[in-house]
Amino acid sequence: MKILVVSDTHGRLSALEEAYLNESPDTVIFLGDGIDDIERFARVFPAAELYTVKGNCDLFCFAAQYLCETLGGVKIFACHGHRHDVKYGLSALKSSARSMGARLALYGHTHKQNFSDEGGLALLNPGSLGFGGDYAVITAEGGAFECELKTL
Repeated sequence: MKILVVSDTHGRLSALEEAYLNESPDTVIFLGDGIDDIERFARVFPAAELYTVKGNCDLFCFAAQYLCETLGGVKIFACHGHRHDVKYGLSALKSSARSMGARLALYGHTHKQNFSDEGGLALLNPGSLGFGGDYAVITAEGGAFECELKTL
């Protein structure tokens, strides 16, 4: 399974469309801050499988604050990150992800790409698609996964 992970589009729908067309993923995980973009994207690509959380700039939106899903046999925790204070450290994010039994934690908010392994918990920030053209791709199958940071 190929998963496109994007965050912080901030009005750059064209970048979201470009990343989607470049990667041809099975699913898209949107980590917030640009909910209008993902809603317009869903209308242009109605067959796209989408998972969405809201960010601190997504006012008056009904998306969840976080999600925890198993995709390709991998349990994934996803949030925007502002409620976990990711700009000041990742301990709250790690704690939440571990409490849900996740093996991979996705977050945005900082606009900086990051991938690290923290003792069996992988942490992935795709960066900002809107300010820099950054995104990530996860390949997950049978419980194994690989993460790749990319830029348009």
